[in-house]
Amino acid sequence: MSQNGPIILIMNQYAYLGKGRTIHSSAQLEHYHNHVEDRACTVGGNQRIVTLDDYIIPLHIRQGLPYMDMRYPTNEEFESLSHVVITSDVDWDPSVLDNEIDLSVEWSSNFLDIPGHPYVEPRFDNNGQYLHRHVASCSSLREGALDRLIQCKQHNIARNEHDYEALRPCFGWISADTVRKTLMATTQYAREVHNAPLRKHYKSRFPALNVHRRNESVATDTIWSDTPAVDNGAKFAQLFVGRRSLVTDVYPMKTDKEFVNALEDHIRYRGAMDKLISDRAQVEISKKVTDIRRAYNIDQWQSEPNHQHQNFAERRIATIEANTNNILNHTGAPDFTWLLCVSYVCYVFNHLAHESLNNRTPLEVLTGSTPDISVLLQFHFWEPVYYRLDDATFPSDGTEQRGRFVGIADSVGDALIYKILNDGTNKILYRSSVRWGEWS
Repeated sequence: MSQNGPIILIMNQYAYLGKGRTIHSSAQLEHYHNHVEDRACTVGGNQRIVTLDDYIIPLHIRQGLPYMDMRYPTNEEFESLSHVVITSDVDWDPSVLDNEIDLSVEWSSNFLDIPGHPYVEPRFDNNGQYLHRHVASCSSLREGALDRLIQCKQHNIARNEHDYEALRPCFGWISADTVRKTLMATTQYAREVHNAPLRKHYKSRFPALNVHRRNESVATDTIWSDTPAVDNGAKFAQLFVGRRSLVTDVYPMKTDKEFVNALEDHIRYRGAMDKLISDRAQVEISKKVTDIRRAYNIDQWQSEPNHQHQNFAERRIATIEANTNNILNHTGAPDFTWLLCVSYVCYVFNHLAHESLNNRTPLEVLTGSTPDISVLLQFHFWEPVYYRLDDATFPSDGTEQRGRFVGIADSVGDALIYKILNDGTNKILYRSSVRWGEWS
């Protein structure tokens, strides 16, 4: 039972005996970013579990122990109720939470809530105000504290050893050594679970298997503009850049809360990255983003507070903005074309040979294929062009219309489709029949 009614709990990697009561590990639940509050209300606790999906599950205190009431669902309930995953489907290693206290140093200085001597440390000021009031932090404290706990000390966690001999039939009875090397060179995100009776599933059980994997870390940050973009009125753009390949993509946003949409679009377009690098912006470490990372098995890293320069995307944004300003200055394009120009610069940079990439292009490093730049050799940004009219009225409309070249449409039509800004309507058109032309 939750605050929204009954739910189906999916509990992966559990030690299940099939009889008696189930013992839940609060550490395992909290490592999956659930918030376990198993302190009794009679001593100031909340007696609840708050899941990553914001479901609240009540806990009962019986004989001093917390209990979560559960029962088997019916077939109708299993198909109609919400399924809430509360533990990871990958192998659970409790040692990821290990953290030894070094007793040889002043370890107590790390704990800010230790009371001092009442006659040595003042607790009230001259006006009688208590000096150690608790100040509530931001809503992401739970996630931030957990991340700091995990990152405070690095551990070498050994992978679970498989019985390679037993797995040989699954690979056509090849050698056990080849099986071992194959497991080391591949991922195994799925877990086959057999239920009796067998049930139909309506959504992907392992979303990480349904997307292309991008074998690199990706840094992200937001570009801010003081001018709405001409095509959609956006004043923000989210930039993603690969740490290894330097492939750069940008997605328009009308509000920074649309970051989760940009992240999903980028995963669909380029694939799921190994790690998402960002600063401590709340929209980039929100519950929705954590939910997406969890579904696609994406690691995370954030820069230190007030040290945004640690984020690789900051340097890429500086480069993109500098080149965008250079193009706008050379062409005289108005400020409202900033987003179109940023997208154009990213497209050009993805096709430019880079010295740090052994004079190869970012797209080749990412995909392994040599890209073609024929489309870039036809026009430059804000160049006046004429495009063909398909439904022109004879003879007043003519057969061509004037516009400005503002980019490449790489997801529309064939390989030579251009973005044209209509001179009269300021709308973006996608056209292939385009020729150079001067303004009269």
